[in-house]
Amino acid sequence: MFLIFPQPHTWHTTLPATETVYLYGYKGKYAIAEIKNSDYESVTGLLGNDLIKRLADATKPSYSDMQKVEDLRTQLPASFITTYEYIPYIGISKIRDPKNVSTYFKYDDSGRLIKKTDHKGELISSYKYSNNL
Repeated sequence: MFLIFPQPHTWHTTLPATETVYLYGYKGKYAIAEIKNSDYESVTGLLGNDLIKRLADATKPSYSDMQKVEDLRTQLPASFITTYEYIPYIGISKIRDPKNVSTYFKYDDSGRLIKKTDHKGELISSYKYSNNL
């Protein structure tokens, strides 16, 4: 379950000692990171409030800002971090999972998902659409 907030949000679960922090970007519209098994204070302590605000306020997060989020993988080794990149108003373009493996998504000119590939560029799935509706 994702909650849409322009600021980082901590989701508490009923599991013992488990917290998840979500970071948002793209003007607060999309989650750009899910950080499981960490807390808000640890994430903000490493990234700083200015960077978190800049990520949330940006139309599209910069490469250097996203790299700082990716660096959390080594700074929080007990956490499970998934990061997300988007084509605004179209869909997700990349997911990097906790194992640091990326999945890519491609869309046609109408904004429909047409291809999903793995980190090696190998096809996972493809989609064809009929225009005869």
